[in-house]
Amino acid sequence: MKTKKKYICSNCKKESLGWQGKCSFCGSWGTIEEIEVSDVKSPTDKIVAKGKVEKLKNVNINENDRFITGIDELNRVLGGGIVRDSVNILTARPGCGKSTLLLQLALDFASKNVKSIYISAEESSSQIKSRANRIVKEIPENIWIQSTQSMDEALNSIEEVDAEVVILDSIQTVMLSSIPSRAGSPTQTVECINELVRVAKNAKKPRTIFIVCHMTKQDEMAGLRTLEHMVDSVLLLEGESDESLRTLTSTKNRFGRTGEIGLFKMEEYGLLEIKNPSEFFVTQREKDICGSVLSVVKEGSRMLVVEVESLVSQSFTSYPARIGDSLKKDQLNTLLSILEERAGFNLYNKNVILKTTGGLKISEQSVNLAVIISVASSILNKSVPRDNVFIAEVGLTGEVRAVSFIEKRIAECKKLGFTKIVIPRNNYEAVKDTKGIEIWPVDNLRQAINIV
Repeated sequence: MKTKKKYICSNCKKESLGWQGKCSFCGSWGTIEEIEVSDVKSPTDKIVAKGKVEKLKNVNINENDRFITGIDELNRVLGGGIVRDSVNILTARPGCGKSTLLLQLALDFASKNVKSIYISAEESSSQIKSRANRIVKEIPENIWIQSTQSMDEALNSIEEVDAEVVILDSIQTVMLSSIPSRAGSPTQTVECINELVRVAKNAKKPRTIFIVCHMTKQDEMAGLRTLEHMVDSVLLLEGESDESLRTLTSTKNRFGRTGEIGLFKMEEYGLLEIKNPSEFFVTQREKDICGSVLSVVKEGSRMLVVEVESLVSQSFTSYPARIGDSLKKDQLNTLLSILEERAGFNLYNKNVILKTTGGLKISEQSVNLAVIISVASSILNKSVPRDNVFIAEVGLTGEVRAVSFIEKRIAECKKLGFTKIVIPRNNYEAVKDTKGIEIWPVDNLRQAINIV
């Protein structure tokens, strides 16, 4: 037990911050008394279980220590499934769908006779039930819910239900009675996660735990950086409220690769997986159209064919608009400057608006050539054939530079039926299988524009 001292006036019973000769409330002299209080538990009073010491080479690995969920995109992001004794954090903006995704996960486990408990400090039980009714036709037996802000009650419920999967929504709204601070404070949050880690890593009864964590206005996970170090994986769910696309990314994963991406679309009945991403990000149309150009980007371990669309219009202001919803503004301005200086296009009095079909955010340099060709197409009012794909980085000198994984990118194009691919000449020797496709190697931006 940890003791602390209080200073109370024996005359008026008021508490002071420290000892003083005269009570500041009633004016009495020599009435301040020092009292020790020992009703607060110290985190160091907890008994820590001893770990077994053994040689690394003798440690057995159980390949069955993963839950394979019915949500393939989530399995992909976590490295092939959810590890049984793992603690995972999911963070996102309000309204992005994090609570919906985790409720879908709990319902999926319960349908497979895995005991699951969904603990919420932000929603009532009736609200959770209403959302569950939208997601599934019939609620399975092995799922329990609890609406409470008490971490002590939540821990007792986990033991009472003997749950294998625990979901807590959210860590900033629960509190331990033994910690004298408000919910969401650094000390309270760290100690609550400490308790959850202890529950998950129990050797006799390992449990899988998912924790919802709030996000700040700067689109960063709220709380101390310590939280990320304490857990096994950190998942980020992103998406604009006016678009259906949601991307799930792992920024930390002890059991798989980081940077893997899962793709969902928000519908009335919850988050649905995007089974064929490349078709989702490409508009199906019968004729060619100005400003529409295709490229291939690498997201995690997968290759995605994306459609870049641009609109160039006359500007009647001193500062033409440069809008790139799917591209960083600095990257867009750089590519437009290259198009002006290295290819002779005038954009000083033109508004340029750029986006990708489906709303996917792109940061890879391999899409540079597609962006420039798209803008050139809009300026010249000439369409690019729909079976053409552009894969290349463009330097400030106008030179077209090699990109990584060129064979995998070309293979994705072939799978979707695209037959003409413009690539850097430096990548041409690495391409071995050219059956059924035309490869056009180029050295610089002018060559690429002339080919089109």
